[in-house]
Amino acid sequence: MKKFYLALALAASASLASATTIVFDDFSVAQGPLNLGDGTPTQSAAGIGTGVAGVSRALTFIPVAGAPPVQRTAQVTSGVLDITNGTGDDSQLVVTYTLPQLAPPGSTGVQLTLQIVGSDANPISVTAGGLATGSFNIGANFSGLITFTLAAGAFGPGTMTLTFDGNPGWDLTVDSLGLDYTPPNGVVPEPATYGLMSAALFGFYLIRRKS
Repeated sequence: MKKFYLALALAASASLASATTIVFDDFSVAQGPLNLGDGTPTQSAAGIGTGVAGVSRALTFIPVAGAPPVQRTAQVTSGVLDITNGTGDDSQLVVTYTLPQLAPPGSTGVQLTLQIVGSDANPISVTAGGLATGSFNIGANFSGLITFTLAAGAFGPGTMTLTFDGNPGWDLTVDSLGLDYTPPNGVVPEPATYGLMSAALFGFYLIRRKS
């Protein structure tokens, strides 16, 4: 009987070990707008906090191509990062993050996640640099979650960049940016959690004995 309750306790402990998700930018802190008109040079919006301790975001908007009249806008507003290019216009947006340590050493299953609200019919690429490296392509008229799988281990502190670019006329709206990972030893319950779990199991044991 004791083995039964020990197994039950171990199973309950195991169920508390799970992946951790940190949304380090939900774009609730407004920034911009940056507007690139005819002949407008690169525009930057200095780093500001994202509402998460130790995280800051800076925007750099770079004109690539386009014939007059040119219309390009990038801004963080109403809880999204919104990038638009007029017909035939092309630009790059570089988003630079200064990050604290978000995943402890030895973590596994580390993934950088971007929640996309929507894109237009133009192919768009996202290239990561600094703490995260790699690139992926966003298909036409896409909405959903896209991920970078990163090397196991600590994530941060340091700087990470995301460069958004696409075919002339591309538009993209991003809802949030986060990190998924599993700590090296899983999620260890707080002492209070262990106490509640032990009390519940002891109650089950007493009920079992009386029956």
